[in-house]
Amino acid sequence: MKNIATLVTQILEAADCSKRPSAYRYARFWAGALTVLGTLFVLAGVLLAIVLILIPTVGGWVPRRGHEVLAGVVMAVLSVLAGALLGGPLIVAGQSLRVLLAQRLLLERLNQHVARSSDQ
Repeated sequence: MKNIATLVTQILEAADCSKRPSAYRYARFWAGALTVLGTLFVLAGVLLAIVLILIPTVGGWVPRRGHEVLAGVVMAVLSVLAGALLGGPLIVAGQSLRVLLAQRLLLERLNQHVARSSDQ
């Protein structure tokens, strides 16, 4: 039971970015950059959708036809989809890179543990 608790502790420590060695600093940077960039694409798509929906409805002084409002809604839906399609894979790639870095650190710790236990 103690080994399982130690293993869980090591997994949690491996997921913590602040305790990682500086050898993979470049990869950690790109993992964070990809995640942030993907999030920005998704947020830009949502904000563009909000703008596209509000533009026909805010200007009440210009009468709007039904097809113009429908076109705005269609463009809003397409902008959300575009943001999700551009940002989603970037977020997944960044998080996958973080997982790979955490697994590498965990494997290194497990190898050290096995080497110590085989020496005894």
